[in-house]
Amino acid sequence: MYYIFLWEKKFQHKQLKWEWLPDLHTAFTSLEQGKSQKSPESLLTDENLFKHQKAESEALVKEVDGGSFLTVRGLMIYYKHSDLASWKKFGSSHYYISTEKKVWHYARMDCRARGADLVIINSREEQEFIKRQDKNVWIGLSDEEEEGVWKWVDGSPLTTRYWSTGEPNNADRGEDCAVFTDGSFTLQTWNDLPCFNGNFWICEATLPSS
Repeated sequence: MYYIFLWEKKFQHKQLKWEWLPDLHTAFTSLEQGKSQKSPESLLTDENLFKHQKAESEALVKEVDGGSFLTVRGLMIYYKHSDLASWKKFGSSHYYISTEKKVWHYARMDCRARGADLVIINSREEQEFIKRQDKNVWIGLSDEEEEGVWKWVDGSPLTTRYWSTGEPNNADRGEDCAVFTDGSFTLQTWNDLPCFNGNFWICEATLPSS
């Protein structure tokens, strides 16, 4: 069960219909009263319950390519039904583990289309969680703006570091994006690579606090 998903809009008898997803109250007990008294449509526009991004206020829900947009507290996530098994919960975040490879920028575009972004690793526990995925994956870290100044995709500076020995070294000139490398026996797994390399990636969607 992916508790960040509040509800989805489905085709039924050729018309769109709102349906609550199972166990909504388990994930958001504070919304239980609203669930019984308000429709999903009214909750979507209730600013006391939801803080919408600009794009969400313009188009909260759309149907695209046989999938659905799911509305999350403050987030919009698009998924194809086959993607659901790739979301994993850890701490206060949910993570999408890709099954294909893309260059760093396209990987980030995919994350943003899902209402998420490339993962930001800010604790040892999160580093250990990513390591357990057993994949080389892009993370949300780069020094494209200024060589040697590594920043996360949200603009925050790098404080917690897990670089492999001798990294980052900009070996091929233009190694501006960080990848989490599989196979290390330690937690020092990060390497800098050219952003146009193809790698798997991990998206992170953080559920806003109520």
